[in-house]
Amino acid sequence: MKQSTQAAIVARFDDLAEREATTLGPAVRWESPEFYTSPDQFERERDALFRRGVVFVCASADLREPGDYVTTESGGVPIVVVRTRDGDVAAYLNACRHRAFPVATGCGNASRRFVCGFHNWAYSIDDGGLLAQPRSCGGFDGVDAGQLGLARLQVAEAYGVVAVRPVGDEPIDIDAELRGIGPEIGELGIEGYHVHSRVESVWACNWKLILDTFLESYHVFALHRATLGGDQPGHRMWFEPFGPHLRVPVPGPTLYEQEETAPDDRQLIGRSTVQHFLFPNAMLNHVFDYVLLWRFVPTAADRTTAILTRYWPEPIDDELRARLDRRFAWQAQLTRDEDYPAAERIHHALASGQGERTLIGRNEAAITAFHESVEQALHRSGAG
Repeated sequence: MKQSTQAAIVARFDDLAEREATTLGPAVRWESPEFYTSPDQFERERDALFRRGVVFVCASADLREPGDYVTTESGGVPIVVVRTRDGDVAAYLNACRHRAFPVATGCGNASRRFVCGFHNWAYSIDDGGLLAQPRSCGGFDGVDAGQLGLARLQVAEAYGVVAVRPVGDEPIDIDAELRGIGPEIGELGIEGYHVHSRVESVWACNWKLILDTFLESYHVFALHRATLGGDQPGHRMWFEPFGPHLRVPVPGPTLYEQEETAPDDRQLIGRSTVQHFLFPNAMLNHVFDYVLLWRFVPTAADRTTAILTRYWPEPIDDELRARLDRRFAWQAQLTRDEDYPAAERIHHALASGQGERTLIGRNEAAITAFHESVEQALHRSGAG
């Protein structure tokens, strides 16, 4: 992030601290339980946001070398993205054209080909073309092999992130999709980072409840009192929208310890967590000297898969990995033991049929912006 941008944001937080204030939206927002619990609402979101919309599926750092791949899903569509041998990124429906068995699982390096584990049909990583049908004994003679390649998906890469459109042939204009936030994300240089680890877990709650927690730091001093302490200044909040995407910095205590530093030289990076929310379901966080990518994949109205990938700016040997394991342990505890269970408890109450509307305060305006973006996307798709 440019120093001028950092200094301007620090000045905003300094002003809030001097006034003992926070940024306030124009009005409170009442949210019905059905916004989170309704299967009909979920199906509308699934189609408009996660199937026909553009989703950010990984970072360029996940695909450093030719053959590197990552699998995921969006709106029920199984996806594999891969770095081709010419350095581009390709995305395919992760389903063999024989019997629809996945051609890849998890993440790794496929070398030159994907091989289906059901009958060993093989496909090129470069164009998805069918390469082999071993031991088929002529069982598929008469079927044009050119029609049996992996189904290609629309994909685009820029600024260190990879985006996919799971359904539809409309190309992705990634600059238009990022709405001006791209160059700032690009300044992270995440394409040069190295993957430390990926953690995947499943939670019995709506995907939006998890993101609501990430988009407000008002809860930090209370929910995370045991892990972070009660002196966290997260109740002072400010955010900036880029279309449906958001920059949401979360200040740490040292942000306000720069009195001896000239205003133009004050640092945001290293003294706060800088969150870039990429609509609809990804959160790219710059925390001190490393980067985290959170993706929240909804599989039902009350079921969400949380995928966390950690990136480090240097190659990771065994000694460094052990040190980073210890360093990252506290961060895993925050979400595993506190944030995610809180979302489950909230969903349980809302799904009881007896829960009243939830209240989003003026001091939680980033949540309101997120919910409005969901509504607007549904309306544009004709599903709202």
